[in-house]
Amino acid sequence: KFKDQSDSTYEFQFSMGLPTYGITDREVPLTIVIIGEMLDTTRLKNQLEMIQFT
Repeated sequence: KFKDQSDSTYEFQFSMGLPTYGITDREVPLTIVIIGEMLDTTRLKNQLEMIQFT
């Protein structure tokens, strides 16, 4: 959800070098899933928290 459009939920996917996104009309939990190798999870968490509070 975006702060300026809190009634809409967006789905994002980045796979095989191609981003896709759209608005979903389903009631789903607000969850982020990141899959990859050698990820710096601490850095990712910190950056996501910074985005949330800006």
